[in-house]
Amino acid sequence: MKKKHVVIIAALLILIAAGFAVWSFTAVRLAEGYVYEEENRVLHAKVIPGKENVTVELQEAKVETIDDLPAVTNTTYIFTGSLEEGKLSLTTQQGQAVAAAVTPDELVFHGQWLEQYEPETKLVATQTTAYNEKLVALNQRVSERAEDIKKQRAEQKAKEAAELAKKVEQLTKLEADIAENVKYLSDLNVSEDQAIYEQHLADLQALSEEIAALGQDTGMSEVKSSMVASMSAVMDGIHVLDASIGQKAKSISNIIEIMQGDLNQAEVLWSQVKEQIADKENRTKKYNEVAQAGKEALGKAKQELAAANKILNGYKSKAEGYYRKATAN
Repeated sequence: MKKKHVVIIAALLILIAAGFAVWSFTAVRLAEGYVYEEENRVLHAKVIPGKENVTVELQEAKVETIDDLPAVTNTTYIFTGSLEEGKLSLTTQQGQAVAAAVTPDELVFHGQWLEQYEPETKLVATQTTAYNEKLVALNQRVSERAEDIKKQRAEQKAKEAAELAKKVEQLTKLEADIAENVKYLSDLNVSEDQAIYEQHLADLQALSEEIAALGQDTGMSEVKSSMVASMSAVMDGIHVLDASIGQKAKSISNIIEIMQGDLNQAEVLWSQVKEQIADKENRTKKYNEVAQAGKEALGKAKQELAAANKILNGYKSKAEGYYRKATAN
């Protein structure tokens, strides 16, 4: 009986020793984990021995762009195979063969293993706590970067909205100024003045011809004096017209210059805001109507100015010529 107990105890000791030998073997050969780190990537590997094969579990955390923002994505890769004297013969989940070497200090993959990693990439031994700290640091850094970008975008969006509102306000004011100047130009019509001026010219010409027809007949001196007085009165009216037309010409010229500038500036502003404004259809209609009215008024104003200059430069000279001729006789 005593001998039987001794045998059992010896067997247990052998089993314990064998288990200790296996544990010691794996503990010496394998670290708790292995890590490879770049600025925007952390790769952690864990070599897990099994009864029949070995599993290499890879956890990759890398920075990618999602919705135009940096974010950390996590991917797991599982390689399975065999481990013999520090040499790993593995197969990926896609069936690709991968070779690697492992020691207590490092894990090195040979040849092509993951598309984004170079051959002979070295993962150094690490503890799980140290790896987790790296993950926390990466996530925190990326999160802060994403928040900074969001903040910058929000500030930029607010700035652009303020600039848009300012431009729309400027455009609205220009449209009001253009509409007001269209009305001013419609009131600065010289066609009526031109008709009156032409009638005065006809009267002066007729009187001048009548005075010339009387010649040097002294008996008609009173008639001639009366006609000259009439011409003088007509000339007074012409002088009033000259002043009125001259003032209108000056006003028209000023408004043309202002309106041309307003139309040009409005066109530039409209090109900058038309794709961003609210109620685009109605706003487009309003701008087009104002711009068209302004351009038409501008064209008409230039014609009015030309007519005014014609009166001032041509008609006035004719009137003075008729008067000089009549008073010279």
